[in-house]
Amino acid sequence: MSAQPPRRTRKLDWVWQLRIELLDVQPLVWRRLLVPADITLPKLDRVIQTALGWTNSHLHEFVINGTHYAVLDPDWVDDLPQVDERRVVLHEALGMDTRCFDYVYDFGDNWHHLVLVENRYPERPKSALPVQCIGGENACPPEDVGGTS
Repeated sequence: MSAQPPRRTRKLDWVWQLRIELLDVQPLVWRRLLVPADITLPKLDRVIQTALGWTNSHLHEFVINGTHYAVLDPDWVDDLPQVDERRVVLHEALGMDTRCFDYVYDFGDNWHHLVLVENRYPERPKSALPVQCIGGENACPPEDVGGTS
C-alpha cells in the first residue's frame, strides 16, 4: 500500500471589517468596508479614496500605533517623520490588539479619518473576497474647499 500525499487544506485568510469616519463634519460621513488583512497600505489608501469619493490628488498618511506611514515625498522628508508605506501590510502594522488608527488626506485641508477595526473574520478564503463596501452614509465635502476650519 502506497502512502498518500498529505491533503491540501484551503488556506483561510483573515478579513477585517473597517469603519471609516470623516471627523469634524456634519452630517457624519462614514463607510464600512471588508478588506483582506494582508492588504498593503497603498492599496488600502486607494480603497479608502474610492469608497469615500476622494480624487486621490493629495498626499495622505496612516498613523498606526504612533508611527506615520506614507509615500515618502522628498520635499517633506525633514518636516514629516514618516515610514515608507509601500511594503507595509495592514495586519503587520496593526497587530491583533490595535482596534483603531488614523488616516489623514490632503495636508492642506487636513481631512482626518478615524478607522475602526470593527471585526475580524477568519473563515473566508481570500480568493472569495474582493474588497467590499458594505455600508455608509453621506458624501465627503468637495476637494480643495479649505477643510473644516
